[in-house]
Amino acid sequence: MNKNRLGYHNFVKGASLTFALIIAFWLPSYRWILSDFIAAWVLFSLLEFNFKNRFKLNLSNPFSNTLFVLQLILFLLISVEIVYSDEKTSVLKNILQKLSLFLFPILYALSGKQFKNKKYLFLKLFVLSNIIISLICLASATYHAVSFDENGSLIYKHAIYGYSFYRQSFLSVFHHRSYFSLYLVFSTAIMFYLKEKHEMFNSVMKKILFWLVIVFFILMIYLLESRAGTISLVILSAWLIFQRIFFSDRLFNKIIAIISVIALIGLLISNKRIKYTINQIENSENKTETIVGKNAPERLILWKSAIQIISDNFWTGIGNEHFHQKFNNIYKKNTGKSEKFVLNVNYNVHNQFLEEFVLYGIFGFLLLISLFIYPIIISFKRKNYLFLSFLLITGFNFLFESMLNTIAGIVFFAFFFNYFIFVFNEEDKKVIRSDI
Repeated sequence: MNKNRLGYHNFVKGASLTFALIIAFWLPSYRWILSDFIAAWVLFSLLEFNFKNRFKLNLSNPFSNTLFVLQLILFLLISVEIVYSDEKTSVLKNILQKLSLFLFPILYALSGKQFKNKKYLFLKLFVLSNIIISLICLASATYHAVSFDENGSLIYKHAIYGYSFYRQSFLSVFHHRSYFSLYLVFSTAIMFYLKEKHEMFNSVMKKILFWLVIVFFILMIYLLESRAGTISLVILSAWLIFQRIFFSDRLFNKIIAIISVIALIGLLISNKRIKYTINQIENSENKTETIVGKNAPERLILWKSAIQIISDNFWTGIGNEHFHQKFNNIYKKNTGKSEKFVLNVNYNVHNQFLEEFVLYGIFGFLLLISLFIYPIIISFKRKNYLFLSFLLITGFNFLFESMLNTIAGIVFFAFFFNYFIFVFNEEDKKVIRSDI
């Protein structure tokens, strides 16, 4: 290979890695520019050429090969609807929204050794970004809380009309609080992984920094008051505590773990939205003729409506084209709410597994759930606990949100899901790589 050709290949490979790292850093920030970074990664990945050998090297083991194929089949299932649909605009919009399920498996399957050499940098940049975004959100809340009266005196009001600038959606500037909480929980998992596996925080000052960041993330999750985020944090913490109690020989670690259990229980009980949900369920008026009582949590009504559609369309689903029309009709019938209200809110199922069942039948549901069950089994066997944490956290959030319907959800899931498949691997010796 001559000098010019070598320089060209090094440049495009470096650019491909750079834009992938930028995406990892940019995920918690504004969504609108993400598509430009993804397009740039696609461009430089194509300019590397040598596709056959790159695919061959990255798809050389059953684990990556199986998950690669499953994702492409799921995207094909979503895309094929455009062939027979009458309303092609809405179907095409859905396909473009789900494009990450097609692009990221291919982009990562084409990645070279330079990605694996920088695999921890992906995680560090994501954590750093969440720290910066959290500080920006707090600064924004403070900015809105501070004002001046007519005499020029400083006035500080942390709440307006009973809503605090430092809580819930007021605090989350860039994303819906459920997704921001998800990012923070995953960042917490990354911090513990880096501490345990790579001893990044082995000095006294670094240990202090580590716990400051962990407490900061927990505080942000608490202030965001996302039920899914809070319970995800409890799930992650339960796993970390389990490791401390059963795998540690130090009494101090066991004591800290027990104290953490007590603190987690307090965090869970004190969450206002969780308490509100429990009260709704307890006070639900089940005597009505609707599927659930009118005072039941909204998500229970949505899930019950989805199940009703599934029972009539078990094998094939109803497709994206007719989803909102049929789902809105069922929801309206079950709640007795006005057509204007139902069309205005235009709910989705708020459960990705159920929604996939509604749209594409049993085959679509099994495809999606296989993307979790298979890697969970393999990750547990290989002791790849960070990937396992990612799957448990995102899988739990799939139960409460239709994450693949939003850019914040689908890009995050597809990006890191394929990162763990093709780049991150605890057992490097089992993954055959070479420079391309």
